[in-house]
Amino acid sequence: MIYAYDDLLNDLKTRKNYFSIGQSVFSREIFAFVKGRGNPHSLIFGGIHARECVTADVVMRLYDNYDESLPAICFVPLVNPDGAMLVKYSLDGAEFSSREFLKRVNNNSTDFSKWKANGRAVDLNVNFDADFGKGESNVFYPAPENYVGERPFSEPETLAMKKLTEKFGFKAAMCLHTKGNLIYYGYKKLKCYKNYVKMIAAATGLPAVTSDGSAGGYKDWFLKNGFGFSITAELGDDCLFHPISRDYTAELAKILENTPKILAKIGEEIWMKSLCAAQSSSQNRRKLSTKSPSARSSS
Repeated sequence: MIYAYDDLLNDLKTRKNYFSIGQSVFSREIFAFVKGRGNPHSLIFGGIHARECVTADVVMRLYDNYDESLPAICFVPLVNPDGAMLVKYSLDGAEFSSREFLKRVNNNSTDFSKWKANGRAVDLNVNFDADFGKGESNVFYPAPENYVGERPFSEPETLAMKKLTEKFGFKAAMCLHTKGNLIYYGYKKLKCYKNYVKMIAAATGLPAVTSDGSAGGYKDWFLKNGFGFSITAELGDDCLFHPISRDYTAELAKILENTPKILAKIGEEIWMKSLCAAQSSSQNRRKLSTKSPSARSSS
């Protein structure tokens, strides 16, 4: 049982507070949900890699279980709907005009169970503007995985995530992937909030390791641009095979059951600190502007 775009559409029938943040290559909507009090300062998303679409089901489970009295979180379950449909339905999940191209890229195979890319054979998690094209595994031609695309944010899915992040100004973000049962944090030598990493590692029981060699991922872009705290959570034991069945959704979601409220607290805390810093800076500028010329010359 594979969770894909058709399953998400079915879930929408019994959900509320969702909206589209954009469309995929094949014009499928990319949906976001907001739950909690106030404006969301934190983001949880999944399904950016096609074969890891079980993470979309996990995000929906986290959304359903999140307490509305807590600070708001934005949930984006399925960033790559086209890729998920390819994994689930093979070429029947693609637009007719793209099927021959996709089959050729997939080594003339109709088995898309290991496909990671979107409907244009671009790996979305190397398409963000953070050392674009400098990852060790990056390739520069359409491929089932690791193709960076023509330029940063060349894909409508990554551009939608960029615009969503900038619109809300998220201060904390968690990207869900499979597999390996660990947490990746950090980007180069930029601030990575190790105290927050330790909090989430303790809550999940997952070891946290640095990913200084990564490039082009959402986490990398988020940290590079100074939005705040961001991690990647790899869920599921390495013995599992892609694509992981929905039968494991409850088990994977259980690992993260306390993480959303921690992430919401982190996002709100960083937002408050940035707000206080901005107010303090504004007050200092006003003080300087009101100083008399003689006062400025004598200081």
